[in-house]
Formats: sequence, structure tokens, C-alpha cells
Amino acid sequence: MHKSLLSSQMKKLLVPINFNADYQNVLNYALSIAQKSRAEITLFYVSGRRFLKGHQTLAFQPGNDLNNFQEALPSNALGQAIQRAVDLFMEENVNFTLQVTHGNFIKRVTDMCASTTYDLILLGTDQPSGMRGFLRNNPANELLKVVNTPVFVVPAASDFVALDHITYAADLSDYDPKVIRQVKAIAALFDAKLSILHVNQKEENKDNSTYINSLEQTITDTLDYPKVNYQFFDHEDILSGIQKSVKLNKSKLVAMVNRHETNWRDSFRSPKSLTHKMAQDLNVPLLAFKK
Repeated sequence: MHKSLLSSQMKKLLVPINFNADYQNVLNYALSIAQKSRAEITLFYVSGRRFLKGHQTLAFQPGNDLNNFQEALPSNALGQAIQRAVDLFMEENVNFTLQVTHGNFIKRVTDMCASTTYDLILLGTDQPSGMRGFLRNNPANELLKVVNTPVFVVPAASDFVALDHITYAADLSDYDPKVIRQVKAIAALFDAKLSILHVNQKEENKDNSTYINSLEQTITDTLDYPKVNYQFFDHEDILSGIQKSVKLNKSKLVAMVNRHETNWRDSFRSPKSLTHKMAQDLNVPLLAFKK
């Protein structure tokens, strides 16, 4: 079971950062969520260097001496990047801590999730050409396989924007009210419109009207959210349908579930998967839930 976002306020956000990549948008999204929810941010950096000048892990929180912290870092460039992030968080008066360690990125982040309950992980794709290669040895994809915490993935090519419209791309054959509530919690933070989207492939040639009407009522009863709308339509393929909906609605975030045994299986695994193809064309973040 993933940690629920059902409470009105999220408490802890984990933000693994690659300071060698374009990380500003990740920080901006983390800040926007923290400011709305009053959550504490744990900024986490895993160094590729074997040693941090004699330290296994370095920790910093406001009130400590950042100069002493920086002196133990493996490079001046890393110290300067951390200085910028710390200055931003302190300027915005956000509650945060910072940890720097070394080792395998996935193992370290997994250990963090095992030792502390986080409501959300936010990280970038760290790819030089936007989200291309999102599923090829990408940390975001690897994390989805091993953590139960929802993962908010920020494409490297995107621009930070207010989350005023969220699309949940749902698979109606496997409706999960807990995920619906989690998506609603994010939408409620930003008073955002929430579109529940299902694309029915034309070749399926099924009359789902009765089921869809029943499900719409079920979701409405589950959500109790005034800004929800439903978009159920036929299209030649799921990918094009999602792309069309997100672009027409100008959605700022797409939420999905990482499934393995439905029409959406391999969504986060295959090089030719739905999510991989969608990410190439949509410069909006993904909110991924592990099934």
C-alpha cells in the first residue's frame, strides 16, 4: 500500500536532486506543493564520489553552518549548487532539511523511504533531450519499481507552471478509489480542475455507456470535489487520445497508475510503452502511482 494523501495536508516530501542537471523546475514544484500543504522538504543528493572527505553522509538544516557543510563536499560546483537551493528555500521560508550521501542512487532513495514515511517523491528525468529515454535506465522509472510512494516526475524540457488543471488517465477496468482520492488531494491543494479521462480504443467496439454512467456516479460519490469532469471517448489508440485530451484541456499534470496486467501493462517498462511515447510529446509532469 502506498502512503495515503487523504489528509488535507501532506507532511513530508522527498526531493532527490541531480545538481548536474536542470533541477530548478523540480525545486519550484516542490516549493509550490510545500507552500500549499506546509509539508517539510527533504532535499536529497547522492554523490557519485565514493567518499565525502571522510563522511558517509552529510546533513544540514537551517540554523547550521553551511560553510562547514560545504567544505566536506567533493566539489566546489556542488557546494555552489547547494548554496543556491538553500538560499531559495530559506527565502521562501519553507521547512526543509538537506542530506548528501554517496552510493547507488536507487538504493539510497529506497533506504530513505524505508526509514521515513514520505507522502510524495519529486524528481526530474535528468535527460538532456527532455523526457526522451524516460524508461531507459532512468532513475524515475527505476524508482517506480521499488517504492510504494507516489512519484511526481518533472520532465527536463518543461517549464514550471501553476497546477490549475490535472488529468487522471484512468483505466476503467481497474478502478482504484484510493488513487482517485490521492489525485483529488493534489487537485484540492491548488483548487485545480480535475479531469477523469478514459480512452476506449475503437477496435474494442464495446458499448460501455451503462458501466461508464455507473462509474461516473461512483467517482463523484468518492471524490466529493466540485471541479471534477469526465471525459470518456473512443479513439484509435490510448496514447493519441490522452495526448489530444491533455493538449485541448491544457492540463498541467497527468496522473497515471503503473499497472502490470491490464490494457496499460508495461506502461512504465517497455521502450515502446504508452508512457514513454506520451512523455516524448507532452512537456508536463507525471504523477505516477504504483499499483
